[in-house]
Amino acid sequence: MVKKAQPSKLPNLVVFGSTGSGKSSVVNMLIQEPNAKRADISSGAVGCTFQSTPYDTHIGDKAYKLWDTTGLDEGMEGKVVSEKALHNLCVLIQQLSRDKSGVSLLVFVMRGPRITEAVTNNYHTFYNGFCEKKVPVVIVITGMENEEDMDSWWDDNKRAFEKQDMQFQGTACITAIRGRKEANYPHGIHAAAYEQSIRKVRELIITNCAEKGWNKKPESWAITCWKWTRKAFKALKPYNANKAAKEVKGAVWGVEDAAGSETTIDSDVDSDVWTGKAFKPSNASKVTKGVKGVAKRAEETITDSDVE
Repeated sequence: MVKKAQPSKLPNLVVFGSTGSGKSSVVNMLIQEPNAKRADISSGAVGCTFQSTPYDTHIGDKAYKLWDTTGLDEGMEGKVVSEKALHNLCVLIQQLSRDKSGVSLLVFVMRGPRITEAVTNNYHTFYNGFCEKKVPVVIVITGMENEEDMDSWWDDNKRAFEKQDMQFQGTACITAIRGRKEANYPHGIHAAAYEQSIRKVRELIITNCAEKGWNKKPESWAITCWKWTRKAFKALKPYNANKAAKEVKGAVWGVEDAAGSETTIDSDVDSDVWTGKAFKPSNASKVTKGVKGVAKRAEETITDSDVE
């Protein structure tokens, strides 16, 4: 059974960053409604995928949809991992392609103080690759609870980000934890800084969220993500359209399993590759032809300068 999706009409905020950065904690800071669904915080979460979960919340008098993604894991690279990441990015692309709101803001979360390779990979894969530098991006730096002045950390370290070609429309240095409870601190030793951090992150979103979201045709979106996940996992070359088509086809085809037996589509999404019927084995030729054509164009246009 195929059902037409109803657009959410909410601005989509994609929260991303490397494993252990505190993304889910930041998401939960923004969910203030009683009994609302909250992000699961677990130190055992497996990295190296881009699985995502949406959460609806209100900031001030406006509603938003937060997408909590799982980040790239440090030390993991290669073709198999990049295919898994690409598949889960395609799931996110499919979900966002149904939604006429597009992507309105990227919220990059990192834990201070070090800028690791995983941090830079996550930033460039999402900002340069996933959103093609067409969506505003802000940074939330967690782990600042022991700093005498949390905001001064950015002033002291912003040049290090500039050297990595990492630019942001806004910043917030915060703590995402209340800390342990003590006699003089019944709500946690960092409770005051935590409440201040909530206000800072909420203001960051209100100030920088675009009024109109951005998206693109999903099959073209998928091939762009193919390029950047291959780069992030050190598996970019060779630029072979046939191999690319196979990878992207597998990622696109797997979306049906992730979505469940009742595939929901938006009739306004104009793509043989992405419509519900194209997921069926009887239409495999359409999937192959559509993806291969996009991959071939990428093969002809991708150069080393595009991915360095």
